[in-house]
Amino acid sequence: MQADALYATSADGLLASRWPTQAIETEAISPFAHKSAGVDEGGRQLAFLGPPKVGDAHVVHGRRRDLVGTVVTLTIDSLGYDAGVACYVIGADETQVPGCTVLTVLRRI
Repeated sequence: MQADALYATSADGLLASRWPTQAIETEAISPFAHKSAGVDEGGRQLAFLGPPKVGDAHVVHGRRRDLVGTVVTLTIDSLGYDAGVACYVIGADETQVPGCTVLTVLRRI
């Protein structure tokens, strides 16, 4: 048996006014049991998806296709990653570098 879904909508008026015709709409289905948790998640998604982002690629050791769709903290000695940067993993290629995975990530700028 499956219960009816609960829906929560989040919006950012400032972002909508800056880019009224370029707004994106995302939808996520999650296992949250309470609507308040969904509202909190909407806030987290707005905080990440709202500001401008840049795509990067990073080589990490091991086979890490499991990271696609998750947020990871990457720390390297260049490109502004020295203190660690939270990135959303949108792709993983385990064939380019032997024993490694090339992660394609989005990060806020």
